[in-house]
Amino acid sequence: MISSDTAIRELALTLGTLPQLNSLDLSFNSFTAQSLAPFAVSLSSPTSSRLKVLRLRGNPCGDEGAKLISGLLGTGLIDLDISLLNAHT
Repeated sequence: MISSDTAIRELALTLGTLPQLNSLDLSFNSFTAQSLAPFAVSLSSPTSSRLKVLRLRGNPCGDEGAKLISGLLGTGLIDLDISLLNAHT
């Protein structure tokens, strides 16, 4: 389980090397809005993966993180689960 801001930053850096990755489940980790920012930028890059399904349920990134990630829906992502992104859960 990836559970640190550093780990998701590392994942963001490697997404471009995983062109066959189409589904990723990162539910119930400790990702904050701050840690999701570089991940969202990486996913929106045309040279990034062709991710279609992203699960981020249960991460404490709140409204700010939800806005960052929901912006990816126009970039090829077709299935996004960001439920319970409450910073207080």
